[in-house]
Amino acid sequence: MRVSGWREADGRTAEGERSSGLGRAREAECDLAIREAEASWVRSSLEELTTGSFPGLAMWRAWRESGRMPPEAGELAERDLKTD
Repeated sequence: MRVSGWREADGRTAEGERSSGLGRAREAECDLAIREAEASWVRSSLEELTTGSFPGLAMWRAWRESGRMPPEAGELAERDLKTD
């Protein structure tokens, strides 16, 4: 199916929307929604990192401080290799 030939239920075409500016308005609305979702994800990730509630954070901190891989990290890596 060609994108330029699609019709919505109300009969508008993609070309008609583009020429009237509706397509650009929809695209801008979609871009804004994506940016808002990304910003929300970044804020929640930052909060988890700041509060220490990020999953596996303690393991990564211990690894960084000691320079040795924690046993649970090795187990996760082995488990991941078996699923490939």
